[in-house]
Amino acid sequence: MPTLHPLDVTLIVAWLVLALGAGLFYTKRAGRSMEAFFVADRSLPWWAIGTSMVATTFAVDTPLVVCGYIAAGGIAENWKWWFVVPGAMMTVFVFAKYWRRTGVLTEAELAELRYGGRGAAILRTTKALWYGVFLNVLVLAWVMRAMHRVIEVIFQLPPEGLWFGLPIGVVVVLTLFVLAVVYTMASGMWGVVVTDIAQFMLAMAGSVLVAGLAWSKAGGLSGIQEAFDERGLDWSATTQLIPLGDLSPDGETTQWIILLTITWWAARNVDGGSYLTQRLLSAKDPRHASWGYLWFTIANICLRPWPWIAVGLAGLALYGTSVPGEDLYPHVMLDVLPPGLFGLLVVSFLAAFMSTVDTHLHWGASLLVHDVYRRFIAPDKDERHHVLMSRLAIVGLAALGATTSFAIDQIRGAWELALAITAGIGAVNVARWLWWRVTAWSELTAMATALIGTLALKVLKAHHPDMTPDVPWLWLEALPSGWFRFPFDAAAIACVSVPLWVLVTYLGPQTPKATVERFYRLVRPGGPGWRAVANELGEPLEGSPLATLRGFVAGTLGIYGVLLGSGYLLIGQSGHATVGLAVGVFGLAYAVWRVHLEGQDSDYAT
Repeated sequence: MPTLHPLDVTLIVAWLVLALGAGLFYTKRAGRSMEAFFVADRSLPWWAIGTSMVATTFAVDTPLVVCGYIAAGGIAENWKWWFVVPGAMMTVFVFAKYWRRTGVLTEAELAELRYGGRGAAILRTTKALWYGVFLNVLVLAWVMRAMHRVIEVIFQLPPEGLWFGLPIGVVVVLTLFVLAVVYTMASGMWGVVVTDIAQFMLAMAGSVLVAGLAWSKAGGLSGIQEAFDERGLDWSATTQLIPLGDLSPDGETTQWIILLTITWWAARNVDGGSYLTQRLLSAKDPRHASWGYLWFTIANICLRPWPWIAVGLAGLALYGTSVPGEDLYPHVMLDVLPPGLFGLLVVSFLAAFMSTVDTHLHWGASLLVHDVYRRFIAPDKDERHHVLMSRLAIVGLAALGATTSFAIDQIRGAWELALAITAGIGAVNVARWLWWRVTAWSELTAMATALIGTLALKVLKAHHPDMTPDVPWLWLEALPSGWFRFPFDAAAIACVSVPLWVLVTYLGPQTPKATVERFYRLVRPGGPGWRAVANELGEPLEGSPLATLRGFVAGTLGIYGVLLGSGYLLIGQSGHATVGLAVGVFGLAYAVWRVHLEGQDSDYAT
């Protein structure tokens, strides 16, 4: 086990005290009401909500998974999360302002505002339990598993070393987890956002630092390329940014095409939903919600990946395949960091871990208390009672997440399971904002199809001849085994889900006319899907679909241009880098201008 320098210990302890103190500072303010506890009195500026979003998606598992992708299939494997950009731009130009105008406290509450009636009540409860408990606990579990892996590697903890009957690494992670639980329970959204901002700065600085030192230790670009040759690794294949060439049915190119044509709109959070919704609802006004999501997307896609990817490439050069891909990052940390800087990097991992934990505990508690307990069990209790129940819910979710973490083996597998099990829901989430006919039963159909489809594909995969040669289902031989993994499974579920929920939309019970009209007056959704409602009410549709489309296209090209240009710069392809960065800068400049113009509209901010 490496000996911690006194400076390392000082940095670690100082950070833990700061995080706990910042959270406790907001205890009184957060305890005033549910709105204060869960959406910070809707008072946060764009830079705060955007940075908080980046921090909470900057989890301790993320650099591990990214390095695992590089080791398994090269940089292009990261399209499994880069595909989200078109959906993010839709949120920037359309959905962010809609979310803020609703005035709801949680994503699940939108169901009753949008649909009303028995179906909406069932949908609200289902979402609260499914997302607030099941998926939320899954995320908490894999993040804890990732932190345990980091602690084990960087401190070289022996598996036989036990405290209180548990491995030392588990005890350390549980201790950090309890600290995150304490300040989240005390401070609500105020403490979550304030600590997230500090955590993002620390985590980003740490990742850039370790990338620079790792790159230097591996001998820079030329040294890494030479090491790849010596170890028999394919530099060209590993550093391919756009996977062109393998057009087999389950090949990399086919996978990339599916991600950019189907998966992005099928993903559940394509409209800014899930835990990020809490930030949009906390914004000062709709303008700040849109600006915040734009800043989040730029930082999330353009800034964050390349330090991790640089570490992954350097790690392969230094260790080859002797170190598992998901362990490359902590191994590099251990090798390249001197005292003091080692402590700073440990702190950055602690920050990343705690920022994800606090968000998911806060989000899960909001769904359980506001959408189940307050709505159906204790509607007459006062605000302070419900804040107390929210704090108790945080403790309960933390216990479930900690227990489930012992069942998580492969972090990447859990990550992709969460994406697959919610596939197909994104399309109906988009449609509910753009088409008045969508109903609560449409959403319930999409959710049920996603779950049943995921389970069915798991069964089929288990009986594929490539997986179980002893007792296969031979009729599956005609299907490539790759079709049963992400994103092929998600795309298949989406293609079944969409026709089913559209059919239910037309044939099932309709949303009451009064509910549709009330929602329209409050949110003012635009586009042809609401034209009939607008005409009946004698009100003009807001915005220009063509202008929105231009902003969407420019923003998507801008983000991808900067992303790819930065990547080509890293691997020494200056010509490609120049083209990518030029496209990116012009695209983002136009997108920023469009957001600014929309923000000047007097109707936009109300």
